[in-house]
Amino acid sequence: MGWTNSHLHEFVIEGKRYGVPAREFDMEDVGDDWDHRLMLEAILPADPAARYPILIDGKNACPPEDVGGADGYCEFVAAVTNPAHKEHAEVLEWCGGRFNPYAFDLAKINALLEPLRR
Repeated sequence: MGWTNSHLHEFVIEGKRYGVPAREFDMEDVGDDWDHRLMLEAILPADPAARYPILIDGKNACPPEDVGGADGYCEFVAAVTNPAHKEHAEVLEWCGGRFNPYAFDLAKINALLEPLRR
């Protein structure tokens, strides 16, 4: 995702919870409350010429960290993509001057995965 791992998070797989324990926090309320659902569509034979992990496809940009979850991201996109929006200049400055919610760079993401490959 490109986030900095600075917030509580967990993964739930078939009802089993995985994450870094944080006893002082209620894991039922981890902040921005993103809910990602992944679906395994197929298990293909490994390509002996490939190095894994490798991303095959995707779409859209990663939401900026601390944007406020799914609802905050919808508001952010509405403001950042509409120069007439009353908060356009503010959100544009907050995100570093530019943001394309539809951008997706498969080669760049696979380059970021390179250190993990064997």
